[in-house]
Amino acid sequence: TEAPPPPPASIKPVAIQIDEGDAEPAPAKGSKKGLLIGVAALVLVGVVGGVGAVASGVLGGSDDGASAPAPASAPAKPHEKLVPGGTIDVHPGEAGTSVATLKVGLDGVRSVSVFTAVDDFKVDWNGRGELVLNGVKPGTYRANIERADGHKIRTVLEIPGGKRCSYTFDDATSRTWTEAGCQ
Repeated sequence: TEAPPPPPASIKPVAIQIDEGDAEPAPAKGSKKGLLIGVAALVLVGVVGGVGAVASGVLGGSDDGASAPAPASAPAKPHEKLVPGGTIDVHPGEAGTSVATLKVGLDGVRSVSVFTAVDDFKVDWNGRGELVLNGVKPGTYRANIERADGHKIRTVLEIPGGKRCSYTFDDATSRTWTEAGCQ
């Protein structure tokens, strides 16, 4: 393990020593002297911390160009984070929750985002197969459907409490899901 490089010549280390025998009483609350001492201590901590960070390579490594900062990873494309369908346990077994099975019958669906303010729930689904939401709280849910051509359809879905319901969406001119049965 190599020793860290010395701090730059323009920053000199400062040692602070307090001799308890010569110490002055703490300044009264709200005094200007107390405020000045507090600000000076914060500045000193910031300078020493900055020197330590540079010395350890946190703020850019050495100046010889041997260690360049790692490039930031490219953000994932929205369609790469989509749930492929199946079952998602939201609040399984919680009293008063429901099971909602969603199915989109439109061709060329890129993604479906289902969300609600009921419990701050959101899922991004690829729209293929069925999506079973186990233990969702009753209330109004929104589902934004994006087609492959970029056209977005904003829909509304009402989920009752304590039931198992299936819903389909297959009419691009509609804004609501069709209930295909509840038990």
